[in-house]
Amino acid sequence: MLQKENEEKDALKDKIQELEKKLAETKKKHLQSNDNSNDEKRKIKELEEELEKLRNQEPEIIEKEVIKEVIKQDPLQEKRIKELEDELKKKEIMSNDSISKFKVIFETIKREIMLAKDMISTFNDEDASKCNCVLKKLIEMV
Repeated sequence: MLQKENEEKDALKDKIQELEKKLAETKKKHLQSNDNSNDEKRKIKELEEELEKLRNQEPEIIEKEVIKEVIKQDPLQEKRIKELEDELKKKEIMSNDSISKFKVIFETIKREIMLAKDMISTFNDEDASKCNCVLKKLIEMV
């Protein structure tokens, strides 16, 4: 298993080196030709993005190796690592902008419903019953 991971790591390094070389050649060619075409610029940008993506994969491979080594030394840590990974995923979800916006809207709606319930509690029984029924229907609609 460790040999396979080393092979993956080596293959990734080779791809990175190959792409760096290709990028350097493309930039050199672009500068020498004085060609400012959008096609050449786009090609350079694509190569740079692909290279960055590959470079970002390397830490993930190293991290996986470290985790496997920790589990091999202490199998009880596997459960703790899984818990930490789950916690991290939850934090990533919670930090998402749309989730943050949803939380704000949710809290606003919740506050307004609580105000309505407080107001209803001051009504006579018949009116309170009608209003509670309407409020429940509203909540069920969602």
